[in-house]
Formats: sequence, C-alpha cells, structure tokens
Amino acid sequence: MKKTIAIFILTLLIISCNKSKKNNHINFEAEKANVEKAIKNTIAWAKDKDTSLLYSIIANEKNYLEVHPENNVVKGINQFKEAENF
Repeated sequence: MKKTIAIFILTLLIISCNKSKKNNHINFEAEKANVEKAIKNTIAWAKDKDTSLLYSIIANEKNYLEVHPENNVVKGINQFKEAENF
C-alpha cells in the first residue's frame, strides 16, 4: 500500500513538472527589446520632461528605492514623484 501511494505521488509530481515546463516559454528577443526600450526611455523622458513616460518605466509601488550619489535616498514612488517636481 505504501509503495502504491509513493508511486502515485511521484507520478503526480512528474506530470505537474512537465506541464509547468511547457508554459514557461520565454521570447528572449522580445524581452531584450523591452529592456533596451526601458533603458533608452530612462534617458529620453528628460528631453521633453515627459514624466508620464518616466512613470511608465518606474515601479509604481511603495517599495521603490532610489539611491543618489550624494547620500540621498528616495523611498517609495510617492517620494520619487515629489522629488521629480521641478
């Protein structure tokens, strides 16, 4: 009986692992293009002071953290938005 239960559990694990592998296809070229676009936009937004573009690439969450070279730390998206008002 114990052997049957162990085989059943192992079978379920193998089946679940195989299904998850099939769903994890990543298009690396598309991901690379998205990363390149985000990097370029982190600079491009400043040309026209397009804060909408800036906020579209910054994580909109309270755990956002930005550290400046002058020992200044920005914590959270709200503090980030306040600091960007110029």
